[in-house]
Amino acid sequence: MTTNLRDDDGFDWAYLVGERPDRWVDPQRRISKRESPYGYSEFFHWGGHGTTSGCEAVYSDRLWQWDYKKMKALCDALGKRFGQCSQSELSEFLSSYWGKPVVATALAEGCNISNGYPYFIMWYRGTEEGK
Repeated sequence: MTTNLRDDDGFDWAYLVGERPDRWVDPQRRISKRESPYGYSEFFHWGGHGTTSGCEAVYSDRLWQWDYKKMKALCDALGKRFGQCSQSELSEFLSSYWGKPVVATALAEGCNISNGYPYFIMWYRGTEEGK
């Protein structure tokens, strides 16, 4: 029996408490935000295992490390957290960062257990026009 776990903002918490194991990056490791808000397991916001095969992946913290000024400008222009981005918004963001057209295929969030801050994993592939 599935309970209604949608909060006031419409966020569906069901897959974060194990009711949708396909939404976890590693289905064997399913620690939810509710169970451990500063050490939860990686979960997909959109996309999933079927959309990551053969794609490149990048972690948000590495983008900051590689080019802080570029990330600051792009994040300021984006005006929202990665977890709130649609596929088209993230595709545009990554295309701007890489300087060539790419298509985002999946977005996952994890938690850095050393500091409790979230990080995001973005899967993407090049486009025909970007080759």
